[in-house]
Amino acid sequence: MSPTWSVCSTQYITLYALGRDGSEDRQTSIWNVFYHMMLDEASPSLLITQCRKLVPLAESMDSWKQGPHSHIIVMCGSDTLSEIGRFRKLRLGTPNLDPKQTRRFKEIFQDGIRRIRKPLKASRVITSIRSAGRLAPVAMHAVSEQFKRFWATGVTDDELPNVKPANRVNPTFSFSTISGDEFSLPAFHLAEILASSGLEIDETPSAVFEIMQTACQQFSTWCKAVVHRARTASASPVSFVVRMYAREALAFCRALYSVNSPSKFVMHSPLFSTPWKGAVVQLDNTSYR
Repeated sequence: MSPTWSVCSTQYITLYALGRDGSEDRQTSIWNVFYHMMLDEASPSLLITQCRKLVPLAESMDSWKQGPHSHIIVMCGSDTLSEIGRFRKLRLGTPNLDPKQTRRFKEIFQDGIRRIRKPLKASRVITSIRSAGRLAPVAMHAVSEQFKRFWATGVTDDELPNVKPANRVNPTFSFSTISGDEFSLPAFHLAEILASSGLEIDETPSAVFEIMQTACQQFSTWCKAVVHRARTASASPVSFVVRMYAREALAFCRALYSVNSPSKFVMHSPLFSTPWKGAVVQLDNTSYR
């Protein structure tokens, strides 16, 4: 099984925890940790500090359920929690590398980026144009330019002069399979900003700046909304829960079906969690009966 799904689950939990514990002045660093493959000097310490808080919670299902995030983030099973904890421990080990190991670690990671970047050089990114509506031609040029910069530098560059140099590998990405889908802009809505900006197709540099600023603002708004919803969960009649599962999706779907079938639920289901592996899907029997 590719580690990508486990890493994604770990990223979302870390993002939620950072937002919950964070303040307004840390939003830039939170963006960097979540979207940049290369980091400045300040951002890794934020990630590592949060991982140190989360690793003890992943020791067992009981420790997670007694922690501060369990009312929002539910682990579907102990194997998911264990896998997520394993990746957090890998991240915690990166600051302990000696200079030679750090250089080698960076070289291997950047080699992987170059392998992905080479076939993408002539590509034109169109995945973001749907959110731009009728201004898709403006977005296509700007987003394609930003896409090239991202794969050249490992960061989402808005061309501001005060951008700090990013020379450190982001441990969030270093233990996963880089696929070429790590680019951030497809997740954001571009039509509103492009419509109000009055930009034309030939104004790509200005459009890149506007788009990146808007994406960061939308990300910050989303983080604040989720954290606010989590903090006021007890006052709302509608529950808000994110369930984490770090194995093959189709096996998980079949396991959910078996839980709801008339036959008696067995905690160790006979469904294999991943192709070519001997482990079976194990759902938490307190949540799935």
